[in-house]
Amino acid sequence: LANRRAAGLREEAARLPDDADRIAAALALFWSQFSGRLFQAGIELIIAARTDAVLRAALTPFERELRRLSRELAAELFGPRAVAHPDFNDVVTLVLNSMYGIALHRLLQPTSSVKRQLTLLERVVRTTLSSG
Repeated sequence: LANRRAAGLREEAARLPDDADRIAAALALFWSQFSGRLFQAGIELIIAARTDAVLRAALTPFERELRRLSRELAAELFGPRAVAHPDFNDVVTLVLNSMYGIALHRLLQPTSSVKRQLTLLERVVRTTLSSG
C-alpha cells in the first residue's frame, strides 16, 4: 500500500508545471495522504499496537519503510535545492509529524479548520529551507 501511495504521489508530482511552487505542491500532496479511510485504518492499527507486542513488531518495519518512502518522495517533490539544505531531513520529519498531529486532531473535531496550522507549517518550511 505504501508503494502504491508513493507511486500515485509521484504521478501527481510529475504533472506539476516546471514553474510550480515546489514547497506548496509538496506539502499539499503530503497532506492529501492524511485523510480518508486508509489513514484512519493506519491510526487504528497504531493504537492497537500500543498494547499488542506482536502487532507492534509487525508494524515497526512497515512504519520504517513508510518513512523511508516519504523521505525519498519528499526529495523528489521539494527538489534538489531544498534537499541540499543541511536540515532537510529534519524538516521532512517535522512536516510528517505535524501533519500526523493535525490529522489526529481533525479526527476528533472533523469540522475544525486546519488551514491556519497548514499555512504556518508552510511558512516554517519556507523559512527554514531558504536559510543556511
